[in-house]
This record gives sequence, structure tokens and C-alpha cells, in this order.
Amino acid sequence: MAETKKVNINFYNIESQEESFFLTLSEKLATLFDAGMDYGFFEARNRELMFKLFETVEVNGSPWYLFGLVKEKASWPVWYNREGAITEVPLDAGTLGDITYGFAGPNDRILLTGAGLAGRGAFAEFFRWLTDDASASLEHIFITDAYERVRNWEVFRKLELSVEAPTGDFVDEVMNTRSGQELGSIFTTLEGMKLDVSISMGNNKGSMNSGALKEFLDAIISDNYAKKLNIYGKGFEEESAENIDLLSAKLKHTSEVGVQGTFVNAEEMRSAFLDAYYNNQQHLVDEEGYE
Repeated sequence: MAETKKVNINFYNIESQEESFFLTLSEKLATLFDAGMDYGFFEARNRELMFKLFETVEVNGSPWYLFGLVKEKASWPVWYNREGAITEVPLDAGTLGDITYGFAGPNDRILLTGAGLAGRGAFAEFFRWLTDDASASLEHIFITDAYERVRNWEVFRKLELSVEAPTGDFVDEVMNTRSGQELGSIFTTLEGMKLDVSISMGNNKGSMNSGALKEFLDAIISDNYAKKLNIYGKGFEEESAENIDLLSAKLKHTSEVGVQGTFVNAEEMRSAFLDAYYNNQQHLVDEEGYE
């Protein structure tokens, strides 16, 4: 019997300074499929990741590519057998890992990701490695202008943040950045815990470091780390301050997936991606009009 599992899906615009990038990305993915080269390894953020290509899916007349990024897990469970032996996992039988699925439409300039722990940075590294285009990037899709308003603020009075079960990725990709370190090295000791933080200027006038805070907000919001993310601020000192819930501005989708095995497989994830795409299609148009 299948176990129902909740899968959170992220939406990104694929961007590049090179107009030929999107054609190159589509051609590279198509070529790998046609040549039967459905997996390989590449370096991302000083660690090796595996990519695995699963299938091509036609969406509104355009080819989309279902693939996964697999990384080795940092912690190892025990291995045991029916004879009562308990030992470390036998590495000669393979390596334990975590898979995050991606669903990319190069012609539509859109990427959906979900199910695993690999974040935006890993997928951007994969696209850069695949196309040899250092300018390739991913930007989260927002459904309101709240995030842009906050990005234009110069005065930040208060930040409220809640992160449940911060992972090693959270530490690596957020807290170990320059902006994350400026907000306090004490957070880097957190892993597998619940983090609730409220930082404010109190009764004093002035602002927190706006540059560092904007970088921090971008890192936090990009990969679904936050369960709560409220920011209180304004454009200029003489303006009235406002409170904005940034998570309400981010396009997100949750699917209930029936999982037959111990993890979500590619076929199950394909159904979740298609559900997410068609239920949010009205938002999936980038600023240049591609959809």
C-alpha cells in the first residue's frame, strides 16, 4: 500500500546573460537523453553531486526534462541482517544519498524543484556546468510585489524568523555566507533543531545593516528554509514603516504524493510537478513574457 507523503515544490525563473543559453541547455539535455547518457557527476559548492536524467515530458507543446540531483548523506544509519549482525553500512554496495528532483522547461525558462534537500545553488551549478555558462542563475518566482518592495527599503527595524529543523545545507548555504555570519556565528551550531529569532532596533532610531540583511533575506527565502519570515521597515526615515510577511509573496505548491517505496520516485514526482505547474500556470510568466 502506498504511503501518502507531502511534497513541497519551488518555482524558479531560469536566467542568463547569454541569449543562446536556453537553446544550449535544451540541446545538452536532449543530447544526453538521446545518447543514453542518463547520469554523471559534477562538482557543486566543493562537493560532488550526481545527476540522473529520467524522461522528457511535453508540456504545452514544449519539451520539459525530469531529472534529479543526488548527494551523499552526511550521517549514516546502521546496517543489519536477518542473522543479527549490526555494523556500518557496506559501502561496496553503494552510497546512501538524498535525491532532489528538478523539472526544467528551457524554452519556457522555468525550473520546478522538489522532494529533496538540494537547494537553488545546486541546480544553478548543474546548469552552469552543463552549458559552460557562468552567468546562469535561478530566481524565485513571486506572486506579489512584496519582495520587491522590501528589496527597495533602506530602513530595517525588525526581523522575525522561524526555521524548523535547520539542516547542514541551511548552515552551508545561508549561515556560512557573509551576510549570515554577520547576523551571528552562534547560529552555525544549530542542526536538526528549531530556530526562532527576533531581531529589532528596539526603541532606537536607525536601521540594521540593510545590505547584509537583503543578502540574508534572499538566501533564506530561496530554498524554503523559513516557516516564518516577517520583516518590518520602510523606504526612508520619514515614511511610515510597514510589516510584510515575505513567505506570502513566494509562489509555492504542496502536493500529496502516494509513495510506493522508501522515497519519492521519478514517476511519482512527475505527477506532483505537473499538478504544481498546471495549478499555477497563470503565475509562470517571466518579466520578458516567456511562459
